[in-house]
This record gives sequence, structure tokens and C-alpha cells, in this order.
Amino acid sequence: MQSLNPFKAVRRLVDTDATSEEMGEVAVGDRFQSIEKQPAIWMVERIATLSWSRYPLVIMHREGRPDLKKTISLAELGKGTHFRRTL
Repeated sequence: MQSLNPFKAVRRLVDTDATSEEMGEVAVGDRFQSIEKQPAIWMVERIATLSWSRYPLVIMHREGRPDLKKTISLAELGKGTHFRRTL
């Protein structure tokens, strides 16, 4: 769960790299399909805001294999170049 921090909110308002859509559309439990030769389904396990990271990080596990995990920035996930949302 993301904490409310007024400084981060202001930074997001003036940040031109990340849009509000990218920051707010992903939630825990959302499923994404990797865009690879052999696609896999990944489920959002956690969204973490870290002091040293410019963007929140999304921790995902592979569906059916919770021991396999990936971490990707929320902004990169929002671009749709490596993952696309699935049902």
C-alpha cells in the first residue's frame, strides 16, 4: 500500500516522464501477459514505493509458479512494451 506523501504527490504533478494514468491503473491482483516468444501470465503481488526509486516498483509472480518473481517499475509496466494487461 502506498503511503500519502505530499512531496511525492507534487513531484508526480511536475514529472513529465510519468503520467497519472501510468501511476494509477495498476493494482494488486492485476494480470499481465509477457510479450515474448513463449508468453506467460504474471500477477501483480505488490506495489512498493521506495525512497531510492523515482517510480514505484511492481513485484509480480508467475501464475502457477509463485516462486518465480519479476520486479519492474510502474512507469515501464504502463508503457506496454514488455507486458500487456490480460483477463
